[in-house]
Amino acid sequence: MPAMPAAAARPVSPTAAERHRLKKAARGHKTAHRLRVRAQIVLHAARGLPNTRIAERVDVHVDTVRTWRSRFAELGLPGPADRKRGVAPFLSPATVRRRLARDALGLGLSRCCASRILIK
Repeated sequence: MPAMPAAAARPVSPTAAERHRLKKAARGHKTAHRLRVRAQIVLHAARGLPNTRIAERVDVHVDTVRTWRSRFAELGLPGPADRKRGVAPFLSPATVRRRLARDALGLGLSRCCASRILIK
């Protein structure tokens, strides 16, 4: 079966101001490493390099290049920033104890044994 052709890389064309900020981030000694790599990816993409070549130059996986290239194409300069992540819901100690007891009983432990485990 022949290999499927790779999807075309998204074109990236930063404005002069964006290019200036990206260059500053890509070369800054105080820039966080992850942001420096992302800026380098976008700058290489703006020069028209294919994703595989960018991945080799920046020493990352081609999927990483594809991700940051796409985010910049969609969102502009805020694209390479980290997205906010969700947090786990807060569970009260009582809720945790109830869930543990339910799971222990589901495993066939007696109520007495489950309660001794929960006391510890």
